[in-house]
Amino acid sequence: MQDLPAVQAMLRQHFAAGIAYSGAACTEHAQRSVAALRRRGRDRGIDWPLLVRRQEEQLGRRAAPFVLWVTEVPVECPGAWLVADGDVLVSAGFLQDRVAAEAFFEPLVRAVV
Repeated sequence: MQDLPAVQAMLRQHFAAGIAYSGAACTEHAQRSVAALRRRGRDRGIDWPLLVRRQEEQLGRRAAPFVLWVTEVPVECPGAWLVADGDVLVSAGFLQDRVAAEAFFEPLVRAVV
């Protein structure tokens, strides 16, 4: 790179704008992803706020901040798999069964709130 002064000059000139654009694009992507997950959860009948609220009532306190990643995978058999702390894989068929999904997620939510 030291042999390319024109490239160095271009990087110096545009680096801050590139960082700003990247941060904005990342934020926008995260907001779209969260909105899509919320829509999917409502569409499939999982009421995430209600699940958390139930745990708060049982524990007699507000939930602590937590992260629970739910990733939908395109597999035929309905199911859900805890792959790491706070990281769950689920099939689309599993999420469509509200009773099974809430029964699976309730203890996970209880553990993290």
